[in-house]
Amino acid sequence: MAIIILIAGMMFGAVSFGTSAQAPVSNLFVMDSKTGETTQITDTPSYTNQPYFDVAGQRLLYTQAMPNGQMDIWAYHLDEQFHEQITETALTSEYSPTPINLGSAQTPLTDSPEPFTHISTIQVDPQNKQWLWLYSATGQSVGKLFAQEPIGYHAWVNPRLVVVFVLGEPHTLQLITLVQSISLQQISEKPTSGFAAQSLVLDEGIGASIFVTHSTEQSIGHSTDKSSEQYVIYAKGQSLYRFGLTTKHKQLVGKLPLGADYFTLTADNLVVVNDPSNNQLYQYSVTGISTTSAIDSANALATPTAWHNLACPDAMSATRLAIHANRYIAYVCQAR
Repeated sequence: MAIIILIAGMMFGAVSFGTSAQAPVSNLFVMDSKTGETTQITDTPSYTNQPYFDVAGQRLLYTQAMPNGQMDIWAYHLDEQFHEQITETALTSEYSPTPINLGSAQTPLTDSPEPFTHISTIQVDPQNKQWLWLYSATGQSVGKLFAQEPIGYHAWVNPRLVVVFVLGEPHTLQLITLVQSISLQQISEKPTSGFAAQSLVLDEGIGASIFVTHSTEQSIGHSTDKSSEQYVIYAKGQSLYRFGLTTKHKQLVGKLPLGADYFTLTADNLVVVNDPSNNQLYQYSVTGISTTSAIDSANALATPTAWHNLACPDAMSATRLAIHANRYIAYVCQAR
């Protein structure tokens, strides 16, 4: 497997910054799973993390530590091979960029094949409050989405439903229901107020990765067709779970490799996780098991399938993952 390391500097396609002592050193790599070619797209002595492809696969969003100590959102353009700074904030930090398209109030936010119009992020303010915040695709701040905090991670279901990781003792998985679909005009009129929202705790003691399975349904809760059920996928320790958003049924679906803290979800609803001991990727089906199996039943466990090996520099392992079209795999390498 060939590794192409891009020399630091914008003109060569990699991004480089000064040293940051606030977060672990990590860098981004992209692998073409058809050819096996792997390219290191950042070369920094700082925190470069949380990759997320837009649906069209044109840009890879990520979180980057800046020389001023703040975190900003950047995007790597895969075809043109250049980096673009999206947010540039002096007093706040932005994490966990998630591209969304607000062109249609009926379209699930992350399922639109059109270029994304906005980015939802976790904004950390000067008081260390952690809000779910909306930015335009070009980095203009729109405003707070709701008053619940501290939010760690999030995954959209549709324009009124978002699943969030809420920090606390213990950390909880919550389903936030906005009273209305996102109105850009309402947010812009009161950018620090947020929408009225209701929260429902789905589970506790969860890990950092949260995903919602893809569906052709425009909304949830109104269909009797169980095949259209959407699931929240998350982990507790090394156990992988799914939570049905219509049935409200929680189910164990598999066991993750020891030490695997992060996973991602493909467009055809396969969970992909890396074994940090050898950087081997595995796939799990989370929709092809019985909905009637009892929780924690051995009969319900999905069987992992070996997929690809990821390349990282010596003494480093792959952590966070993002996948586009089951072909391009973005991943983060950091010290073990």
